[in-house]
Formats: sequence, structure tokens, C-alpha cells
Amino acid sequence: MVSSIRSTALSRSITRDIRIISSITILSSALLLGGTWALSDYVKLRKSSQAMHDRLLSEHKTELAERVERAVEYINFFQGKAELRLKETIKARTYEACSIAKNLITQYRGRLKPEALQGLIRESLRPIRYNSGRGYFFAVNSDGTEELFADKPDLEGKNLTSRQDSTGQFVVKDMLELARTSGEDFYTYTWTKPGNTRTDNVKIAFVKYLPELDWIIGTGDYLEDVQKDIQQEVLNSLEAVYRDAEGRSYLFAATWDGLSLTHPAKGKNMLEVQDANGLFIVKELIKLAQKGGGFLEYVMPKLASERPSPKLSYVAGIPEWRWYIGTGEYIDSIDTALNVLRDNFYTELYAHFKNITLVTLAVLLLNLLIIRAFASKLQLQTRRFVEFFHQAAETPISIDTGSLYHRDFRSIGSAANSMLQERNDALKELKHSEMRFKALHEASFGGVIIHDNGLILDCNQGLVDMTGYGNQELIGMDGLKLIAPGSLETVLQHIKEGYEERYEVEGMRKDGSTYPLSIKGKNVTYLGRNVRVIEFQDITVYKRAERTLRDSEERLRQIFETIPEPLLIARMDNETILDVNEAFERWSGISRDRAIGKTSLELGLWADPEQRSAFLKRIMADHIVNNFEADFVVQQGQTRTGLLSARLLDIDNNNEHSRLSIIRDITTEKSAERTLLQMDKMKSEFISSAAHELSTPLSAMMGYTEFLLFPEKFGDFPADQQKDFLNEIYDRGEALNQIIEDLLDISRIEQGMPITLDLQQTKLDDVLRKSIAHFKTRNPKHDYRLILPETDTATTLSIDRHRIRQVFENLLSNATKYTPEGKKILVELRSQQQNWIITVEDQGIGMTAEQLERVFDKFFRADASNTAVGGLGLGMSIARQIIEVHGGSIVLKSSPGEGTKAIVTLPLHHA
Repeated sequence: MVSSIRSTALSRSITRDIRIISSITILSSALLLGGTWALSDYVKLRKSSQAMHDRLLSEHKTELAERVERAVEYINFFQGKAELRLKETIKARTYEACSIAKNLITQYRGRLKPEALQGLIRESLRPIRYNSGRGYFFAVNSDGTEELFADKPDLEGKNLTSRQDSTGQFVVKDMLELARTSGEDFYTYTWTKPGNTRTDNVKIAFVKYLPELDWIIGTGDYLEDVQKDIQQEVLNSLEAVYRDAEGRSYLFAATWDGLSLTHPAKGKNMLEVQDANGLFIVKELIKLAQKGGGFLEYVMPKLASERPSPKLSYVAGIPEWRWYIGTGEYIDSIDTALNVLRDNFYTELYAHFKNITLVTLAVLLLNLLIIRAFASKLQLQTRRFVEFFHQAAETPISIDTGSLYHRDFRSIGSAANSMLQERNDALKELKHSEMRFKALHEASFGGVIIHDNGLILDCNQGLVDMTGYGNQELIGMDGLKLIAPGSLETVLQHIKEGYEERYEVEGMRKDGSTYPLSIKGKNVTYLGRNVRVIEFQDITVYKRAERTLRDSEERLRQIFETIPEPLLIARMDNETILDVNEAFERWSGISRDRAIGKTSLELGLWADPEQRSAFLKRIMADHIVNNFEADFVVQQGQTRTGLLSARLLDIDNNNEHSRLSIIRDITTEKSAERTLLQMDKMKSEFISSAAHELSTPLSAMMGYTEFLLFPEKFGDFPADQQKDFLNEIYDRGEALNQIIEDLLDISRIEQGMPITLDLQQTKLDDVLRKSIAHFKTRNPKHDYRLILPETDTATTLSIDRHRIRQVFENLLSNATKYTPEGKKILVELRSQQQNWIITVEDQGIGMTAEQLERVFDKFFRADASNTAVGGLGLGMSIARQIIEVHGGSIVLKSSPGEGTKAIVTLPLHHA
């Protein structure tokens, strides 16, 4: 019998099992170590890749948004200027027409009959056009007869006082009434338009009464056309300013109907264009623009030189024009950078696995050697235990623990010796335990079952009340019938795994209704076999309350996120931020994850810490703050001005209070306010200067005229003195005429009309001599000097003699005004390659760098005070335009106290 037991023990091969288990353990450990290592590296790769992707994408988005926002600000500046530009243009044109008529009257009155003179004026004004041929002049006599109708000559000679526009206004009659009452004014009406059958085109006209002819002369233009001119100017400016040399970065614009206004698809309707993924690109861009703006990722279709690659664009809407403006960047460079990062990861991963494989093989070899050494002793002890358990089944014996080699086996032997004694005691205790379990089982407030592989062995009254089944129906029933079909897989999996934690499923009652159910199970021994005890809890009330709370939280979150102004919630005790909305992230450039847990001071939001202290004092004292103006530092170091409002939240959470703050960005409004103040100041200075410059010569002219007209009051003057008076009147008249010419020139320049030139072959040195001679006569106390080339070089150029003289007289006038008497004013003419260089250098007061930067601006004067040297500040602006039209350039160099040097360059051959 002993031999049979020994043979059986040997056939089990415990050492082989240990060898296999230990080898499997080593291999599993190696695989687990390698897998953990690889997983850790992979997680790092994912985080690094995502961080790199987010950073590069954020940089692209910031750059694109700033570019578009600058363009939108530029467009907003020009919006609404159509009517103002139209009125300025037609008023200036009407004045120009009246000036032409008056000059013709002055020149030909007495030489031509009135009818002939009127005809001459009519034919002189008829061919004049402006604004791309849209603008023309009209004239009506005092009885309403059309004297001039350049667009429709067939109406000339007809009385149109009865003609009405589409709104019922008597157009000609109203214009005559304006002329009689005001002398001149603007008039808005609707009229026909060339190439358009509509009669409701809005037109604005300016009319002026000309008493010499008893006519009203006027002109007008269509508001819609001027608006289109401004839009085209804006498009031209955007394409010129925001497109780089390689064409990779540019602004695009299109209408909300899909018509592209700029390259690369200018003039095409792109509404139905799709990218490689079937996305309607333009439709999506229009949706974003109509919502105020946003980003769109897509694959660029093949257009002109564009390549079909992933692209990110940002667009913003111009609702008043039904436009959208946007820009984009290719983002496939992000994928390239991520691919490099992945390649490095796989290279390192291969090296790690190679090292782990070598170490694992060495450990396996060592393990086999150790197991072989201890195999014989382990087999011997195992055989002794087998013999003992066979004998113990028949007679109560004990094992000799002294014959065992290992402490663990000796402990097992001691436990086996006491097993027989403890078995009887355990049977008695089991009966008592069953009685106690039954009492607890019935007293449970939930449902409790005991099942063996799903078959219910026992249950309590709570389960009967919960499911609707009777106790007898439940005993012997398949317990899975108490589980709804959708939750069966979960319950079976947990039973299989012996899962002992609480989890939630859906239960089913006898009537087929379902309810939320919480289950907790545990494997126990019951009546000598392994069973599972399950506790059921009906959580219907809890689930209903949980759903109500979740819905309430979701509504509050949606409200919080959809508010367009930046919002943040912060604790009152330590100022840490608890939450921010998406508008705050966009405005500040600070992500929600970064903001939460930090204070506004740590994030560097406050530009002025004293403003923060004042705000905190007010909110602590009043628990409410409205429209607290402060400066904030946001993305890329920008300083933005905002109105901060805050409320103390009455939420008692362990006596911790919070506040809700909202910021309304008013940076644009503040900037506009400063611009308006600056423009108002410039307007006041111009009006003051213009009034002074016009009144001074007029006062002198009126004074000398009184001397000549009223000899009985002032006495007779000698003939030579009377001639001096007339010369003074003429000189002052010339000064007035020059002011008016400057104003007309600057008006034409503002309208985009180039200065016209009367080019003639002219000696440049003669122009300079005459200009200097003129100033020497008027200002003998200044030292004027002219330096000409030493060689007998021909200085004949094709120039407008009067315009060039206007430039140098302006430069000499400025030099004379700001140079003390007795000081030198030097004019030098010299040739340089294909140009003539003329310098005008004085020893005057000079200018600062700021003054020098603005010297060519309209209406700018170095000293705009009431005691300053006279002038409207137009001369240098007009001078630069004249020189540039000639193909040349003008540059000023100056320092305070060291005088000013003007350098004029004129080409030898004007194109």
C-alpha cells in the first residue's frame, strides 16, 4: 500500500508544477514589466503629442485671429463714411463749377451776349465728369427750366418743376426753394440710374445759387455707388497689406452668398465647393461669420496655386456689408512634427524590449538550477503528507512533524493533527451560525437571496415585497429572472468573477415592470456548499433625485458657458479661482485648467495691483460691485480695459463663500473715445488757424480799401501811396488765393484725384532764381544764397513750372518763418546720376523727432498755439504730392536748435 501511495505521489510531479509555475511567473513578470514600461512611455508619448499639437494649433489660432481682427477694425473704420465722402465730393465739385462759371462771367461779360455767355458756361461744364464718369453737373434757372442736364441733354430747355421722384418729392421745385432760402444746401431724393431700371435709387445733390446767371448749379451722386467705391478701396488695401510675397499668408473676403471677392478664387461663387472629406467649406465659414466669428479646419481644395493639404482658417463677419473676412494657414506641419516624435518613441521601445528579453532568459536559467537542487526534499515531504491523509480518512492518527525538513511543512503537519479535533467543534458551531444567519436574513431592510449557480435556495420577506413574487414562487426559481434583460450580462460577469462591491443594474418585477436596483454579492459556504449571497436595494427614489440634481447642474453649466462675456467664480477667503467660462479663456488666453486653483494675482491679470485692492474692498464691504473700470493683462501681454461687475454668492458650503465676476471689455470704446477727442482737437485747431489766416489778409484789404474809398474821412493820399495800398491789397489777395488753392489741392488729393501737371521744358535754375528773388524782395533782412553747379550743365527738365515753384516757395516760406533775421538760408542745386538734387537749408529753430515724423501730415503745424507762426499746415503735404507726381521725392532732416534741411530729388527724365 505504501508503494502504491509513493507511486501516486511521484506521478503528480510537484517539482515540475513548481518549475512551470515559476517559469510562467518570471515570463509574466517580464511581460508585465515590459508592458508597463511600454505603456508608461506610450502615455508620455500621447501627452507630449497632444501638448505639442495643442501648442502649435493655439499659436496658429492666435496669429490668425489677430490678423482678421485687425482687418475687421480697418473695415469698421470705413463703414458709415459713404454719405460724408459723397457730400464732401459733390460740395467741392459744385464750388468748382460755380468758380468756373464766375471766371467765365468775369472774363467775357460785356464781350459776349448773355445768351452766348450762358451757352459758353453750359458747354464748359457739360463734358466734366468725376467719380469714374458717374458725376456730372446740372443747372436750372429760377423758373425751373433746365439749362444744363449733362446726362440727359434732351431735357434741357424744359420746365421740370412738376417732376416728382419715387417718394413724391418735387425735386426741382425743392432745389429752387433751398437756393432761395439758404443760397446752398444738400438735397436727398430718389432718381433713375444709368443701366438700372429702378427709380428708387437714393441720390444726394448739392446745389448753389449763382446770382450772376440767376441759376442754381449743382451735382450729385448715388449713395450706393459711393458705398461700393469704399468697399473696393477696402478690398484693394487688404489685398495689398495682408498678403506676403510667397502668397502663403493672405486675407480672403467673400459675400454671405458665396461670391469670392479676393484671390485665389476672385469673382467665383464658392458656395458648393467641398473639401476631400465632403465638407462645404464656404457654407461653414459663412455660418461662423454670421455667429460673430470662429475657426474651421478643412482640406484645402485645388485652387490656383493652393495645395490640397489640411488648413486652419479664422473668419469674422461684417454684417452691415454681408461679408466675411478671413485668413488661413496650412497645419500639416503639425503632423510632421508629431511623426518625428513617434519615430523616436518606437526606436527607444525596441531597445527596451531587447534588454528585458536578455534579463528574462538569464533569470529563467537561474530558476531552473535552484528548483532542481530542492526537488528531492520537496518530493519526500509531499509523499509523507499523502500517506498521512490516506490513513487519517480511516483512523485518527497524527503526523510526525519532526521528520519534515521545512518549517512551512511542519506548520501544515501541526494543523493537520488538530484538524480532527476541530472538525467536531466546527459542526456544532455551524448549526448555531445557521440559526443566527436566518434571523439576520429575515431582518434585512432590503431583499436578500442565497443562490447556487443562479438557483434561489432561500430569500427574505424584503425580496417578496420588492419583486411581487411569493416566497414559495421565489424558492427554486432562477434568480436571473429578477434581472432585466439589458443587465444580465453584467450580473453574470460579476458572479463569475466573485465581485463583492456594490453595483447598479435594472431589476424586473413579477408584472414585467423594471426599476433601478443596487446589488452587492458575496460568496459564502451554506449547508456545506459554496453559494452566493445577494443583497437587493430598490434605488428608484435615489435615482430620481440624482437625475433632478444632474439636470439642474447641466442647465447652470450651459448658462455659464454660453454667456458671451468673460465669467469667473472665485473663493472669497483665499481668492482661488473655482471655474471660468469659454469666453474668459478666449479673452484672456488662459485655459480653464490653468486658471482653476490659481488667484487672479498669480495669473497676472491685474495691470494695476491698487485697482485690485480697491475692488476687493468694495466687494467685501457691499457684497456687490457694478461697472468697476480696471486694466487687465491678457494674452501676449496685451492690456485691455474692462468694466468689472461682481456678486457675492450666498452658497453656504462649510461657511465658505464665493463671488461671481463678469468682465465687459471696453478697450475698443476707450480707443474710439480717445480718437474722437484727438479729431475734435485737430478740427478746433484747423478752424482757429483757418479763421486767423483768412481774417488777417481780409482785415488788411478792407483797411486799405477804406482809405481809398473814403478820402473825406481819412484824407487824400498821394498817388504813389495809393499805389502802395493797391499793391498791398493785391499781395493780400494773392495770399488768400494761395490758401484757397491749397485747400482745393488737399481736397482733390483726399478724393483720390492726382494733381494734374502742365509739363513744359523748364530751366530749373531759373525757377530757383525767381523764387529766391521774390523772397529777397519781401524779406531783405534774411541772407538768401543760391549755389548752382560750377560746370555749365543744362538744367532743363520736363516739369510743371508753376507747381515746382509752388514747392520751393513753400520751403523758402517755412525757412523764412522759422529762421531769425540775419541768419543764412542756403539753396543748392546739384546733379547726381540721373537726378537733380535741390537742398533748402536754414539756421532756424529746427524740429523734434516727433514733429519731423508728422511734418507731411495734413493740418500739422510744429507750433499750433495762438502765438505761433501762421499757416494752415497744408503746404508740406501738398509739396510732397507735387514732387511724387513728378517721380521725385522729398526728405526733411532736422534737430532742435540746429535748423532744418529739405532735400528734393527730381529725375532727369520724367516718365
